Amino acid sequence: MTENPTKSPAVPGPIGLGLLLRRAHKNFSGAIAARLEKAGVTHAQFNHLRRLAENDGVSSSELSNLVEVKKATSTSILDALERKGLIRRVRDRDDRRKVNVFLTDAGWAIQKELADCAIAVNLAASREMTEAERIQLFDLLHRAVRALAQEPKSSRDDAD
Repeated sequence: MTENPTKSPAVPGPIGLGLLLRRAHKNFSGAIAARLEKAGVTHAQFNHLRRLAENDGVSSSELSNLVEVKKATSTSILDALERKGLIRRVRDRDDRRKVNVFLTDAGWAIQKELADCAIAVNLAASREMTEAERIQLFDLLHRAVRALAQEPKSSRDDAD
């Protein structure tokens, strides 16, 4: 029997939070990916561009940590962003092993369009919630993240 994803149970069962979070993530990612596609970037590229807007000139290694992906994954995303002319990479003056990443003028110019995509999807995701419920959801999810951060992780657990 197929579960109705729009109907919420009156009482949560002993399992299911992970499944519900996965469904929410899948639906959220799909909705934002569709909007970002019109802007010419992927969700992964958006995450890099958003973090760069907050930390322009950060090293590529630090950027991969900020977006919580492996360095190899981040490198391929940065390659694509560089080909699109949205970023430039510059070898660090003080430490030649480091490569710093900067938004180009085109990268800065696309920021409002990208932010509008994120805002629209966040509004859509919370349109059936009151402001108090939205605040409560954020609080509860932050608590879940903190609690799970204390749990043991698999050695195979990646950031991707």
